[in-house]
Amino acid sequence: MDIRRPAPRIYGRQRPLFPFLRGFSRISGRFRPFLLAIAWAGYEYFKSVGFSGYPWGLIAYPMGGFLPLIQFVDTTGVWGLCFLMALVNALIAEYALAGPLAAHRLLYFRQAAFGMFLIVCVLGYGTYRLARPIPYASTASLLLVQQNSDPWDEGSANNDSLKVNVDLTLKGLQGSKPAPDLAVWSESSVTNVYVEHNQFTPARNPLVPAIQMMGVPVLFGGVVILDRQKQEAWNASVLVSPEGSVVDTYGKMHPVPMAESIPFYELAPVRSFFRNVVGIWNPWVSGTRYTIYNVPLRAGGKLSFGTPICFEDAFSDLCRTFIVKGADMLVNITNDSWSKTWSAEIQHFEVARFRAVENHRVLVRSTNGGVSAVIGPWGEIRSRMPFFEKAWRTVDVPVYRDGRLTPYTRFGDWFPRLSIAFLFLVLLVSAISPKIKRVLRT
Repeated sequence: MDIRRPAPRIYGRQRPLFPFLRGFSRISGRFRPFLLAIAWAGYEYFKSVGFSGYPWGLIAYPMGGFLPLIQFVDTTGVWGLCFLMALVNALIAEYALAGPLAAHRLLYFRQAAFGMFLIVCVLGYGTYRLARPIPYASTASLLLVQQNSDPWDEGSANNDSLKVNVDLTLKGLQGSKPAPDLAVWSESSVTNVYVEHNQFTPARNPLVPAIQMMGVPVLFGGVVILDRQKQEAWNASVLVSPEGSVVDTYGKMHPVPMAESIPFYELAPVRSFFRNVVGIWNPWVSGTRYTIYNVPLRAGGKLSFGTPICFEDAFSDLCRTFIVKGADMLVNITNDSWSKTWSAEIQHFEVARFRAVENHRVLVRSTNGGVSAVIGPWGEIRSRMPFFEKAWRTVDVPVYRDGRLTPYTRFGDWFPRLSIAFLFLVLLVSAISPKIKRVLRT
């Protein structure tokens, strides 16, 4: 059963993909929907890794709210769900191509039956996971602060952001008894106070006395200066003690390509182009280490957490590395308010929620304007704040410390890598063995 129709005219970044998929569709009629699904999962992985990787718009993301279906990503990562959703679409297309011949219809029903078997297995596993509690070691009380400043209004963002965060935090502390273990502000929430050599600069600034007055540790997004002369800095998270001293910092390891990070920026022609034509003056330097913060809990014990910044919570492997290195929780600080649309906020949120399921850990998101939320280890929404409002909320978050890491946390992106290796093997075998090629085509 072969396809001889002319290829459609496809424009955009996916144009090279379709000849690739068409090539696999010609290898086998019997296994075509499965080969196409494997190829699609491999493609979505390929476009999501590396310097220019951007794991947006994956075919799996619309299923984020269907909890029984997504639990198996704790084994395959989100890539297994990409395969499953691509398979469903391929089987629908296969039905349209099957035609009236009885042999073709019989082959299609065999393919569909196996696809249904996979879906039933996935749903069965998901139902089992949802019914099985995950033991947690303690509970942390976090005060999430949503400042809702306008990032396009530089004067307002620079002058009012710190004051808004402090005022909201003080209101939250007044409304929270006992006091929370940690206050969390969003990315870029402190823009006129910098950290240099683990000290604040300027030394005399309103941030330190404000934190001392609060009496709780504060995590916020700010700027860490690496080399003032070279104008090198991190887009960073900063943990400050109740006494107002810097505990530790984390530099964003995956800056947005060609916006926050520009290759060869040190070369004068490149620097001149981006400054004078694009308007980017000083891109960020990539971070170099996975910082695991530790905060003592008032109930006893400690909370260990990592802080993927902005769209870093879209990168499965980056987030799992925090867990491997000892984090009990992921705390994402982000600022999507530049979009001024709730749709962009929701899109980022749906991408991020898979990180909780993959690792069986809570994901806390503290944002400038949305979606500030707590996502449980099954992908469920435990708490959520309104869009584009100045607000605060105290949340009690279970601290999961299960010694048995999920298969995905332990082995990472094994599924798409195995898929790509399998595709190369199929191409190799079909190319060198005419007999096997004839079997595949039947």
